Amino acid sequence: MEIYILPIPYKYRSILLKKKKLYLRNWLHSLLKIFGMPTEQLILTDTFCNSHNVDYSFIRSLYENGLIEITTREEKTFIPESSLEFTEKLIRLHNDLKINLEGVAVVTYLLEQLNHQQQEILTLQNRLRFYET
Repeated sequence: MEIYILPIPYKYRSILLKKKKLYLRNWLHSLLKIFGMPTEQLILTDTFCNSHNVDYSFIRSLYENGLIEITTREEKTFIPESSLEFTEKLIRLHNDLKINLEGVAVVTYLLEQLNHQQQEILTLQNRLRFYET
């Protein structure tokens, strides 16, 4: 990924000094839109917990064990939209199958290993097909 550094025009420097944080955020979002880079959508953890009937401490413990990502902005915590499906899977493992937090971590690790092995098998099968023909 290439990073483009664009100079800020002189006439915008006074605005930058007055509203530095807001200006930089808007400027970054406009650059992302110009270059077609998607911006990450965030879900407030309180909203997520209420809609899934989950205690915030469980979400926090998932984060502390490195199973999910949490973003903090202005003293509020958010879950990235890209990790919602995985977070919901962890909640189902915990609630429906009554697996404790350590068990959820082990199941997650084993599923990742299984997916990695399946991808490696596909790669090897494709190489074998290439050499068979």
